[in-house]
Amino acid sequence: MSGQKRAGRAAQEPSVGQRTVDFLRYVRTGPLIILASLGLFFVLWGQVIDLLDRPVRTVKIGGELSHLTAEQIQSTLEPFVADSFFQVDMYGAKRALQRLPWVSSASLRRTWPDIIEVKLIEQQPLARWGETGFLNEKNEVFTPGKVGNHLQLPRLHGPEGSQEQVVRQFNALSKTFAPLQLRVTQLIMEARGAWKVQLNGQFWVMIGRDHLHERLHRFVKVYRNTLQSQRERIAQVDIRYPNGVAVDWHTTPETGSG
Repeated sequence: MSGQKRAGRAAQEPSVGQRTVDFLRYVRTGPLIILASLGLFFVLWGQVIDLLDRPVRTVKIGGELSHLTAEQIQSTLEPFVADSFFQVDMYGAKRALQRLPWVSSASLRRTWPDIIEVKLIEQQPLARWGETGFLNEKNEVFTPGKVGNHLQLPRLHGPEGSQEQVVRQFNALSKTFAPLQLRVTQLIMEARGAWKVQLNGQFWVMIGRDHLHERLHRFVKVYRNTLQSQRERIAQVDIRYPNGVAVDWHTTPETGSG
């Protein structure tokens, strides 16, 4: 009886050879089935995209914009939105927008069926840099081409790559002069590291390169005791001397008599 059961199980279970044949058949046909399925999927997906795709009809522009105009943005996007909804080169459009002078960052997204939404963040100028540039909150230089309504910003100058150092010095000097009711309107770092600063848009202080703390302390003392009452007449104060300061005065026209 037990012999008959073993024979029945042997008849039911495939042999090692049969299993090998089945495995080889799967190895040959499996990838073909997968490729055929993928091909069918992409064909169907392409047909679905063709059915859903349509021309871009609306470009929505978001963000607080004070320097960029809708016309600038639309003319920049025009070559890209001429394509259909799914064919718009979003990356290329983003790069084109970020090349606009006042753009800090740009983002785009599709809203089906025919809308492209654009969000822009403008540069926030904190100071002027050189003749035509500005510094943003990251101390990066950007050059929009026109100063516009930012003439009141402090004007900073320095060698290439010195923005962070110049900004640090500007902040330190602003704290030094603020108790004297003096405002830093220009700051120049020369190529060899010497500093000069304009105060209240009226007169210059020549600071130099060395012993800044001692020289500024001396200026504060002399200004409070002597110069403050004559501020309108000051043209320049040179504090680069070891024990004193030199003052240049605005010349006043002589008045004749008779």
